[in-house]
Amino acid sequence: VIDVEAAKLGTPASHGCVRLATEDAQWLYRNIPTGTPVSIRA
Repeated sequence: VIDVEAAKLGTPASHGCVRLATEDAQWLYRNIPTGTPVSIRA
């Protein structure tokens, strides 16, 4: 992750992108079955 972008993780810094660290995204991919409803809260 680019340092400048890494500082934005966990902050409302875009127009709707879900910002996750790579390891967090990988955990979700491995542990949440396809088709599972997801609720995004800010």
